[in-house]
Amino acid sequence: MRDVHLLTSFDGSVRDAPVVVPRRRLLTVGGIAALGFAALGGRLFQMQVLDGSDYLTRAERNRLDTTTIAAHRGLLSDRHQIPLVRNRPAYVVGIVPADLPRRGEIVFRRLAKLIGGTPRDFAAMVGRATDPNQSITVRATFDPGVAQAINERIAELPGVRVDLINAREYVDGPVTSHLVGHVGTISEDQFRAAKGESGPYKPTDRVGQSGLESALEPILRGRTGLRKVERDASGRETATLGIEPARPGKNVGLTIDLALQREVHRLVSERIAQFELASVVVVDPSNGDVLAMSHLPAYDNGALADGIAADDFARLVKDPTHPLLNGAIGSAWPPGSCFKIITALAALDAGVVKPDTTIHCSGGIRLPGGAWLGCWAAHGRQDMVSALANSCDSYFYQLVGGEPNGKWDGVGPDRLAEWARTFGLGRPTGVEIPGEVAGIVPTPAWKRTTHNQPWYRGDTYISAIGQGFYTSTPIQMAMVAATVANGGTIYRPRLIRSTEDVEQKTIEQRPPVTLGRLASTPAHIEVVREGVRAGMLIGTSPFGARYYGTSWDSNIRDLPFAGKTGTSEYGVAGPDGKLPTHGWFVFWAPHDKPRIAGSVFVKRGRGAQEAGKLGSQIVKAYFGIV
Repeated sequence: MRDVHLLTSFDGSVRDAPVVVPRRRLLTVGGIAALGFAALGGRLFQMQVLDGSDYLTRAERNRLDTTTIAAHRGLLSDRHQIPLVRNRPAYVVGIVPADLPRRGEIVFRRLAKLIGGTPRDFAAMVGRATDPNQSITVRATFDPGVAQAINERIAELPGVRVDLINAREYVDGPVTSHLVGHVGTISEDQFRAAKGESGPYKPTDRVGQSGLESALEPILRGRTGLRKVERDASGRETATLGIEPARPGKNVGLTIDLALQREVHRLVSERIAQFELASVVVVDPSNGDVLAMSHLPAYDNGALADGIAADDFARLVKDPTHPLLNGAIGSAWPPGSCFKIITALAALDAGVVKPDTTIHCSGGIRLPGGAWLGCWAAHGRQDMVSALANSCDSYFYQLVGGEPNGKWDGVGPDRLAEWARTFGLGRPTGVEIPGEVAGIVPTPAWKRTTHNQPWYRGDTYISAIGQGFYTSTPIQMAMVAATVANGGTIYRPRLIRSTEDVEQKTIEQRPPVTLGRLASTPAHIEVVREGVRAGMLIGTSPFGARYYGTSWDSNIRDLPFAGKTGTSEYGVAGPDGKLPTHGWFVFWAPHDKPRIAGSVFVKRGRGAQEAGKLGSQIVKAYFGIV
């Protein structure tokens, strides 16, 4: 047995012998520790030396921020330099997705309590973000109290920021909303179309979304500047480190007469419940300047500029009255008897009738085979002037379709269509706002191609009075009136007169655009002008036919003006068996030396007399007649 040596303590007690660790184990543990220290040192070397600049950049990004300085967007003013839109300081509330906490819904709930909206809307906006480091605009407001409320609780709202910008203030709201349009955050499609990151916009920029704001975007927007700022841990700005100034956009002078625009809107608004939908266009017949363009229902463009909840915007889009649609250019309707102006000139030019040619109206015409096409009254003997004044369907049916029993031919549908296109129907007028539709100028070939149906004789007769397949927009019919009013010169309607710098010095003056002249004699045009003037009167034509003008009760005693009514049927017949009717009225004033011309369209017309009365009120408003 081996000897065991016991160790004795100072107090005499016996202690266990120390544990002896083998040398190999010590070497192993030491090696592992050395490797760990080497790896840690290597990682520190990589972070501080190899990747130091990258981490420094990340730290700088957390501490520094480059924000854009919105350019002073160009202004829009009327023909008398009265502003339709202004810029004023506003506050944009944004969310930076990358800075949100893991449970972002907590921030969304807090933010909704402060500025309105819903957490769901905010989450949806953030969910659509393509760059988590870019701020997503959720609200723009002129109220400094909103900014103050957020800044006071900014520590409880990680990821939320408030920026000061130049925002649009729409002076008259719905009065000019379809003309002016509105601005809003650029959409993904718009951003891509503008060349994305390599283009002039950032994903958070606000651009024109409709109306003139959209059409004139390149002119109005200017060039954004840059501002480098320092922020603390909570996102609050602490210092401005550098500024690259923005360059303002150009101002635009319009042809609109804002005082008339406001009065037209007021007059239509008073009766929109009755009309359901209404459009008015007033132009200067001497050059095509648009003096007023109004459509109701309208919308508040200021609400869209400030930002509204997604649900509210969806309701606006789905509204069956379509308040976002500018019906003055974007909706086409059968022009009804206003179209007889075109039929009259086509027939006179073709020699189908002369001004004094008379046709008897017994309340309608009967076609071979027994079909009856009615007139709204039995007018008796009619010539061109009296037929226009009375709006006699029997007379105009035969100008295009010919005498029912073949005694003489009419103009025919193709030649009528050529005249309609000469007046500008069937294509956009070219007015400088988006959303214009062309309307329809039908022909037998068009019907075969579009409907795979033959063109019937009845189609020809109905076309003569602006029904059947013909449709036109209010702005097209206003230009028809302007062309006849000025003696036959066809102008392109225009809204833009000039572009100006910030000091209101003219950069570019835009002249009127003449598209051509009617291929008709001055004598024929004057006969049609006299017929339209007679529509406001009761009397006898120069050729002896009696007339009771369809708008005689809308005549203005102190101002001779011309007007032609139009009625077109639509929808489902009521209990009385009658179809509801649209109402049209085209006009110019004064008759001899016209200063204005225009059109009125109302969806529920009760005949065209309601449209005529509205047109008369507009003429009175322009000339200051009480």
